[in-house]
Order: sequence, then structure tokens, then C-alpha cells
Amino acid sequence: MKYKSNKIVKSLVILFYVKKEEFLLKKYILNA
Repeated sequence: MKYKSNKIVKSLVILFYVKKEEFLLKKYILNA
């Protein structure tokens, strides 16, 4: 159970970072 929830947390963290990078990239492109 602990392993499964840890896996979910890890994927959520990855998803968060991907969205953040995407947002920063869009912001950078708009400012360029």
C-alpha cells in the first residue's frame, strides 16, 4: 500500500513539474 501511494505521489510531482515548465515556457515565448 505504501509503495502504491508513493508511486502516485511521485507521478503527481512529475506532473506538477511538467505543468510548471510548460507554463514558464509559454510565458517566455510570449515575452520574446
